[in-house]
Amino acid sequence: MLRRHFWFILVVVVAALAATYGLTKQQVEVYESSSRVLLRTSGTESLFPNERTAPSEVYRNPSTEARFVQSAEFREIVQPDTPAGTSVQVREGTDELIFTGRGTEPEAVAAAANLWAETYVVEQQASYEASIEADITFLSESLAMAEDERAELRSEIDTLEDLLEETEDPDQYARLLAQKVSIEATLQPQLAPVERNVSSFRGQISELESLKRFFGDGSISARVTRTAGEPSNPVSPNLMRNLILGGALGLALGIATPYLRELLRNRVMDRSEMIETTELPVLASIPTFKTSSETSIEVLDQPSSVASVNYQALMTSIEFASIEQPIAKMVVTSVAPGDGKTTTSLNLSALAAQHGNVLMVDADMRRPNVHQRLGIPNDKGLAEVLAGEVDLSDVRHTVERDGVRFDVITAGSASQDPASLLRREGWQSVIKDLFLYDFVVVDCPPVLAVTDAVLLGASVDAQIIVTRSGITDRTELAQAVDLLRTNGTRLLGMVLNRENEKTLQYSYYGTYQKARK
Repeated sequence: MLRRHFWFILVVVVAALAATYGLTKQQVEVYESSSRVLLRTSGTESLFPNERTAPSEVYRNPSTEARFVQSAEFREIVQPDTPAGTSVQVREGTDELIFTGRGTEPEAVAAAANLWAETYVVEQQASYEASIEADITFLSESLAMAEDERAELRSEIDTLEDLLEETEDPDQYARLLAQKVSIEATLQPQLAPVERNVSSFRGQISELESLKRFFGDGSISARVTRTAGEPSNPVSPNLMRNLILGGALGLALGIATPYLRELLRNRVMDRSEMIETTELPVLASIPTFKTSSETSIEVLDQPSSVASVNYQALMTSIEFASIEQPIAKMVVTSVAPGDGKTTTSLNLSALAAQHGNVLMVDADMRRPNVHQRLGIPNDKGLAEVLAGEVDLSDVRHTVERDGVRFDVITAGSASQDPASLLRREGWQSVIKDLFLYDFVVVDCPPVLAVTDAVLLGASVDAQIIVTRSGITDRTELAQAVDLLRTNGTRLLGMVLNRENEKTLQYSYYGTYQKARK
């Protein structure tokens, strides 16, 4: 199938490639360029400064940071100056953010990727610093309030402490000290939590001040590791990828179309399909040829033609088949009308007559054609013999052309049912009376049209079936072969008519024959 439709497949593939190329060139070229930002994590800490003393707050989670970049807040900052196709993603298996610019202008996409990366580092840094500053301010205010509360609670105690420092009288000192201790004991439940708050606020402020110093370095938690360059080649459309896909699609279409067509048509096209369908050998393939007239016999009128050479090959196949089991009488039939059985019978008879005594019998009593092809009368023939109206010797005609002669019995013109005539003993008698001939060729009606071929074949030595390339249905061919096998006669094989073979395959033989002339 591939060999037969090679040029069709090639044309489809070339057309697909051309269409793909044209469509690709019509598309707008899109460019891409990327920049990368490395985030500080436990795995990348050694790549940043102050790795041993940096607090855990400077670590970044890639997925969280990617969501920040995709937020409306961030996009409001960068979107007015960048193409709409700019995006961010986490590089798989790493702690990097990939900022990709995508658009129709190479310079713009590179600038967009770099802008997003730099803006992310600056904005995220500023965001964290602002957050720390806000926390410090809040804690400072809270600390001031706690200290004021503590001062208010300790005001009486502080007054007593001042008096203790000023007095020199031991009795008065003892009395003031006892009074202070009593007041402190009374206020202790209120002072303790206030003191703890003051201490906590001061500790948190100290930690935030330390963290603020770390964020003072712009690359402490994220830094740009690769800037985007101006792309020179577009990422879309990808001409090579599109051509590969277009070619693959064209190849698939080019193969599928004839394949599906052959599946749907169910016709026999070549030798391999015939053998696969019937498991019978192909005795010969006869290419299409033109005859010089309606009464022409190819092997006599054009002995050096390609068709004549193949008819000779058919005769040779029959002779080889006769070595172990002699073949003196043969039925030639077909699957359907128009397959070329009569032409095959005439050419076989003419070839065999060059080396022996040959008789051709036109047993197609429903649609006789041999008499027209040979230009002989058909007023009496096989039908009248089978009906018992005339003797066999009365209906024999001798045909002689170019020194080759053979006898012919035409079909006759009787109106009786041929199948009824063949079921009588007349056909058996006719076959027995033909023992003087070296070779008898019986041209039978198509197998599937009527039962004549099966009845006629039961009394001969061999049968061959003629098919027509591109016309004969596979199912019908299999049915015809099965029917011919029921009569018990040897089925030699098949002849494929009008096979679409390349003339080059036969050119050597044709040239050789012409040279001999």
